[in-house]
Amino acid sequence: MQIDRILPDRIFNALTLLIGLLTLLHLAALFLNIGIPFSLLYGPILYLIQQTFYKKYMRIRQMLIHLIPFILCTVWIYSADTSPILFYSYSLINTLMVCTSSMGYTVMILLNMKKWTSHPENIKVSLFIKSFFIFCAIEFGFLTLVLHHRLQFDYDIDPMIIICLLSVLSALLSFDFLIRRLSSSFEQTNAAGRKLSIAQLPFLEEIRMDEAHWELYRQDLVRSVEEQQLYLDTGLSADRLADEIGISRQQLSVLLNNYLGKNFYEWIAEYRIAHAVKLFREGGYILKIESLAFQCGFNSKTTFNKYFKHYMGITPSEFREHLSLNKQ
Repeated sequence: MQIDRILPDRIFNALTLLIGLLTLLHLAALFLNIGIPFSLLYGPILYLIQQTFYKKYMRIRQMLIHLIPFILCTVWIYSADTSPILFYSYSLINTLMVCTSSMGYTVMILLNMKKWTSHPENIKVSLFIKSFFIFCAIEFGFLTLVLHHRLQFDYDIDPMIIICLLSVLSALLSFDFLIRRLSSSFEQTNAAGRKLSIAQLPFLEEIRMDEAHWELYRQDLVRSVEEQQLYLDTGLSADRLADEIGISRQQLSVLLNNYLGKNFYEWIAEYRIAHAVKLFREGGYILKIESLAFQCGFNSKTTFNKYFKHYMGITPSEFREHLSLNKQ
């Protein structure tokens, strides 16, 4: 797998842990009067969590783009002069950015919800929906807190109390989910009589896929290979093909053997031979066999001849001769 791609389930676990820690850190920052703009992280993190429901893989560079406002504001507050004018300017701009970020990500998340209304992992969807509504409530609490301090609005209850309760609730939901997953992983490994290694922790491994997942990956695999004509690449490997749809090589082997009835080389060769036959019929019979083999993705004429005879019953030369006779 390429270094800039991470499987969605690992991202979901990591971001769930992150948002639980974030709410606690934000709460501590408010009490200690630390100016780090944690509010700018809630929207991006929840949006990225939502992306894991229908993305094949996540690119680190794409995720970092959503963190730019938080990074810029943090650098500004710790590098700028502490004069009252600059502090007021930062405070005003930070407030506007928080409001814009909250509303913008809320709209994007709501618009994207229709894409996974039938998602098979109900426990993850349920956690996300709960976190999303808590996020909306927390951001509303911050807005009322700003109005309270800036415009001297009075409320029957201090907005800070509401924010604290919601933050603690968000953290508890996140940690409860991860503890349940960790416990489930321990139970599964104990039942199998194996020790749980650090690489097998649910924070680091993708979940075991059910039939619905396998079918989705099968469709994605076929679509990617056919639409992008990956089989024409002579350098195509099982690792790269697995990377294209966001699964491991072992899972790709299971997918090919159990759901497509072939191994990697047989399955790709079938596409390449079909393409060769197409080229033959379109006039490729005038080409040299070796040249045609490379055009179809094979590394050698010998391999091309082997698979061509396996699928067509005759050698490429015999097939070409048969076509040339029909053309006369």
